[in-house]
Amino acid sequence: IAETISSALGGVNVDVCADMHSIAQWDSLNHINIIISLQEKTGARFTPAEIIGATSVEAIFQILSSKHQQVK
Repeated sequence: IAETISSALGGVNVDVCADMHSIAQWDSLNHINIIISLQEKTGARFTPAEIIGATSVEAIFQILSSKHQQVK
């Protein structure tokens, strides 16, 4: 997740504790680019509510984990 976010933001350093508030480049426009990149990479589709809540590496991990559980 952190690697995908970093790539979408042009290679900035992203760690597991990162969120929209800790990375200046993670603005609303880049947030959409991050979501698109994650959807392309994982095949998961984010709902509008999930897109709004996907503001940190941890939150995105939780969203993707719940989707993985739903598939099983």
